[in-house]
Amino acid sequence: MNTSSETWQLGDQAVQVSHLEKVYWPQTGFTKGELLGYYRQVAPLMLPHLKDRPVTLRVYPQGVTGTSYYLRDCPEDAPEWLRRVQYQPKTVGHPVPLPLIDTEAGLLWFANQGAIEFHLWGSHAPDLSQPDLAIFDLDAGSTTSFDAVREAALRLHEALEQAGVRGYPKTSGGHGLHIFVPLGAGHTFERVRSWVKAMGQQLASSYPDLVALAQGATRRPPTRCVLTWLTRRSPRRSPGRNWRLAACTRPLSRRRWCASG
Repeated sequence: MNTSSETWQLGDQAVQVSHLEKVYWPQTGFTKGELLGYYRQVAPLMLPHLKDRPVTLRVYPQGVTGTSYYLRDCPEDAPEWLRRVQYQPKTVGHPVPLPLIDTEAGLLWFANQGAIEFHLWGSHAPDLSQPDLAIFDLDAGSTTSFDAVREAALRLHEALEQAGVRGYPKTSGGHGLHIFVPLGAGHTFERVRSWVKAMGQQLASSYPDLVALAQGATRRPPTRCVLTWLTRRSPRRSPGRNWRLAACTRPLSRRRWCASG
């Protein structure tokens, strides 16, 4: 079989895939073809989370050790059947099309372009100005154990419960955890950012030896968990930790704080 180029029938669409033998993770030998196969396998579970949400893609054309770039706008050469939603950035005078990936064909088309990371927006079409997710990102410092991250997540869980909201922990694909908090209608991104920051400040004040707020990439305390916020769910570039889970598959503690995402 010629692995340099194939055509896959994905639902109603035929998608050409290429260079399936290219090694994307040199330390493990994991190839582009295996990445595409993974996305085919998880598409039924992944697509409901992508529904109506724009994605910002991180593309690695030569694999995870090569140059990468972020892709927000839908490429001009994207197939016509790929859904798009118009978005008006503050930095340009005209709307730009953003991709909406709601089919297996769309997911595989972008993966074939070298997209490894799919970063979901915290809002969904048709109104992209109103977030419906707040996302707390807990990362381990350079000398911090995952046990400390888990402990910080449980302390955050307690704070969220006291605030009358519920968070859902998900593994991040690296050394951290993401806590997803569903929101009702009527919020702005500025309001959500302020709330997340206030919750983080409260946590850092209550547990100063455990949690610190993010203050830029160069100011990350090595002995504490760093709290910030972002939107991600996809494979990561890190060798040996290639896949994140859609939700935690075991309790974080005996309290069994775990839910499907």
